[in-house]
Amino acid sequence: MSAIGRVSLLLVAGAAWVLGGCLREIVRDEPPPSPSPPPVVRGIDLRLAGLRRLAVIEALDRTDRDAGLPVADSLHERLLGAGVDLHPVVLRRPGAGLAASWLAAQARLHAVDGFVTGAVSAYAIQEGRRRAFVALTAVLLDPAGRILWSRRLSAQAPLGTQQAAFASEGFSGNNGDALAVAVRIAAKEFADDLAPVPAP
Repeated sequence: MSAIGRVSLLLVAGAAWVLGGCLREIVRDEPPPSPSPPPVVRGIDLRLAGLRRLAVIEALDRTDRDAGLPVADSLHERLLGAGVDLHPVVLRRPGAGLAASWLAAQARLHAVDGFVTGAVSAYAIQEGRRRAFVALTAVLLDPAGRILWSRRLSAQAPLGTQQAAFASEGFSGNNGDALAVAVRIAAKEFADDLAPVPAP
């Protein structure tokens, strides 16, 4: 091999060695790929809990403002919208407490596996703050009366402004409508907790 050939070969080998070192250095400087974060699971998977069909029971009203049925109706509406299989009618509450024997009888009668109800602690028009305000605790019960899921909820809706119509699902300026909007906002949070988890 001629001297020029040897020099060319050495230059090619040297360039490959330099480039190889650079490439190794570049790869070495890259941070390792980070693992994907685990999916955020919110609420309870009804299927895993063995609950196929639920019934909504009139909420316990601690405000003396006849809030039990409106809150239960909103929970029923929102749960249906979230895809939960429900008994078609809200069940009337037999009293302040829910005896396990009554729940078991209702489960058999209506072919349901569990119940949703709540206790309303605030249901008011707050004129000074120009808002309707609701607060409640919503619960998921099994037929024995055990609490499987519970959540404290509160929501508000503005009073008397046309501008609020777009932000508050059709609120038309009536105080009763504002209360209904606030209840629906709170009920949606609980319905989202119970919404069926999509299959992987």
